[in-house]
Amino acid sequence: MNPGGRIAVVEAMRGIASISVACFHLGAAMATALPQTLHSFGWLGVDVFFVISGFVIPLSLYGRKHRTKDFPAFLLRRLVRLEPPYLASIVLTIVLWHLSAAAPQFAGSEPAYSFAQIGFHLFYLIPLTGYEWLGPNYWSLTYEFVFYIIVGLTFPTLMSRGSITTFLGIAIVSTVFFYLQRKLSLDPLLTVRVVEFCTGIALMRLVVDNGLRHVIVNFLGLIGCLAFVYLEGGSTLGITVFVSVGAIFLLRNAKLGRWAYVIGGFSYSLYLTHTIIGGKIVNLGRRFGEGDVYEIALMGIALMGSIVFAVGFAHFIEGPAKRAAQRIA
Repeated sequence: MNPGGRIAVVEAMRGIASISVACFHLGAAMATALPQTLHSFGWLGVDVFFVISGFVIPLSLYGRKHRTKDFPAFLLRRLVRLEPPYLASIVLTIVLWHLSAAAPQFAGSEPAYSFAQIGFHLFYLIPLTGYEWLGPNYWSLTYEFVFYIIVGLTFPTLMSRGSITTFLGIAIVSTVFFYLQRKLSLDPLLTVRVVEFCTGIALMRLVVDNGLRHVIVNFLGLIGCLAFVYLEGGSTLGITVFVSVGAIFLLRNAKLGRWAYVIGGFSYSLYLTHTIIGGKIVNLGRRFGEGDVYEIALMGIALMGSIVFAVGFAHFIEGPAKRAAQRIA
């Protein structure tokens, strides 16, 4: 962990996860083996993000000695930290949508959105409406936002009552979501992704709790979460979450070098903007060539273009939001 409180392996994993998700979207329209392979596994980056949030957010609250009365300040910090880049990416999406539609040989859909649709994006309420997300990557932010609310309100109680209470709470929440998922025919991975956040919480407790009894309870709870993800989410997802947990636990004190903080620093910006920038590069580039080598080169150019843009976006848009959030007590 560096003096600013950032854990090197977590930053590295954030960066790799965001690049993975970018590869998922950028490779979707390509037929070449390498882009298709990256597309086939790139979606797993989102699940890595969920595990990271489940670990880092409670760890931060633990370090701040968070109490229930601190919840408004906590939620305000998260909103100030995350909303400006998110809203800026929505504006960018709409602007480039109109510019693309005005360009010659435009092959996409004409701009179609409403102010109500944009409004429901503000607090990630799109799943409660009949509207669609303006970006295919925004859906995961709803999971994150709901997690912030739940953990911000329940964290003091769960931490004060011991590990068994934490895992009893996890079991109850998971059971409720599993029932609703089956009863209402919701996303088949809904409960799995809820448990991914819980896996991060279990890992956090394993790291901070003292005493053999707590270690045993936390370890068993963590194994239970991992087993559920493996059995319900499949072997690929289960292995991904297991490796993520192992990397955080074993390497949490490792010094990985500046590169980890660099790619972690632009990870959120890349996640928000890669479909806007890289997607446009892919759509434009596919008009001028084809073939395996061309598609691999095009995807590489699109990914690098997305990263370069994300670095600037992180500096000019995300950076000020991050500093503003840090000033909130």
